[in-house]
Amino acid sequence: MIVFHLVTSIIVILLGARFFTNGVEWLGVRLGLARGAVGSVLAAIGTALPETMIPVAALLSGRGEAAAEVGIGAILGAPFMLSTAGLALAGCAALLCRRRGEGLAVDCGYVYRDLRFFLLSYVTAILAAFLPGWMRVAVVVMLLATYLVFFVSALTQGVRCGEGENLTPLLVAPRFHRPPVVLIFGQVFLAFGLIMGGARVFVEAVGWIAHDLGVPVFVFSLLLAPLATEMPELSNSVLWIKERKDTLALGNITGAMVFHS
Repeated sequence: MIVFHLVTSIIVILLGARFFTNGVEWLGVRLGLARGAVGSVLAAIGTALPETMIPVAALLSGRGEAAAEVGIGAILGAPFMLSTAGLALAGCAALLCRRRGEGLAVDCGYVYRDLRFFLLSYVTAILAAFLPGWMRVAVVVMLLATYLVFFVSALTQGVRCGEGENLTPLLVAPRFHRPPVVLIFGQVFLAFGLIMGGARVFVEAVGWIAHDLGVPVFVFSLLLAPLATEMPELSNSVLWIKERKDTLALGNITGAMVFHS
């Protein structure tokens, strides 16, 4: 039964990811956003926001040490999983989908920008654990301000999205050469629902496996839970690499890392 839940959830996540990547690409074109914003902001926030609520809910639940372990493990685990397994999976996808000797065509400026913001925020968040309580409030304000700067930078800087760059027709309305924004938003929200529904089932199935194996709470929240909750980001990136949209693929991972940190 657990295997059935795992397989079904992965299929639903992949289906949702297909609609989501197509939708956010069109959203970037119709809204005239910078190309880097599609992966690093739109896709990253859309797929990273739900699992961000795991540590928030755990720390606010007031359930003592176990809740603290879940919260801390989730905060540390999500960026760690993306920066290791996420980037490794992107590399493996490139090896499988490309001819020998053909590398990734990535706009390094976007990736460097994301990683700079990530390292600054992540290191600051870790150092905050050693500060007194009143100073942590200042750190929270600084982290929010840092993400705001990143958000504005990603939306405004760089080349704008264009309709002529290998853009697949909108999946819910393939006959439209220039689909209405309302249809694009509809597809994005539909895909978001599929991804989140599939991810929830996947997380529950992984939780059952961890319980059966007697895995400690902190280990589960640090390693297994992020593996499950980061499935949407990983799925999006693999699909974009398959379509040779490497900047979007890596931007989805690095943008989610910034959002989590």
